[in-house]
Amino acid sequence: MFFIYFQLSPAEAEQDKYQFHEDDSEDNQPFPTLKHVLEAVDPRVGFNIEIKCPMQHRDGTWELDIRFEMNRYIDVILRNILENAGNRYIILSCFHPDICTMVRLKQNKYPLLFLTQGETDRYTPYLDTRTSSIPMATYFALNTGILGIDVHAEDLIRDPGHISFVKDRNLVLFCWGEDINHSDVIKSLKDQGVDGVIYDKVDEFTRAQENVFLVEAKARLGLLELAGHAGENLCTWSSTSTN
Repeated sequence: MFFIYFQLSPAEAEQDKYQFHEDDSEDNQPFPTLKHVLEAVDPRVGFNIEIKCPMQHRDGTWELDIRFEMNRYIDVILRNILENAGNRYIILSCFHPDICTMVRLKQNKYPLLFLTQGETDRYTPYLDTRTSSIPMATYFALNTGILGIDVHAEDLIRDPGHISFVKDRNLVLFCWGEDINHSDVIKSLKDQGVDGVIYDKVDEFTRAQENVFLVEAKARLGLLELAGHAGENLCTWSSTSTN
């Protein structure tokens, strides 16, 4: 199963307009809206949509010096998805525990994963203790009633016991991180029970195979054809019996 992975920056109301300039920084350059992407990309391509929201670090600093009303922010994103996604397969994810709670309460159509960086020296830890480790993330996911967690692979590689800890509690387990951009690591994690692995250069590490959504579509078409033939045979049998 393949998903296109998107990161969504904080959104403003759709009626707001912005002026872009050629000398703006890269972050200020225009980019496709979520609505446009949902409409333009083949609907058989699944999306893993990460909702971005600034969080406070344990040292008191913030990821970004911006504030916005989270309820309005989530409503804009969910409305765009629900109105434009059609039958597309979508997974939602976020590092912010409160955002995860809000998304879970506001909709029940799309599965949700709680992202966590766990215990690592590579990133500044967050203040919110729900993000501090895989066990904490697991208990939060169970309490919130979401699909599962999406963890930093470094934790799983260092202690594979985390995999059974999550799976034994009937949660879906995804992982991400620099450590998994190697085919042997990807295979090892999958063999140990990890449900999804997010990594770069999918074409280099994945053997050629047909898109799972195309396979499903063909399977449904085949069932319809079989049903049609069965209907024809049934009509012929009924006609013969009547005579």
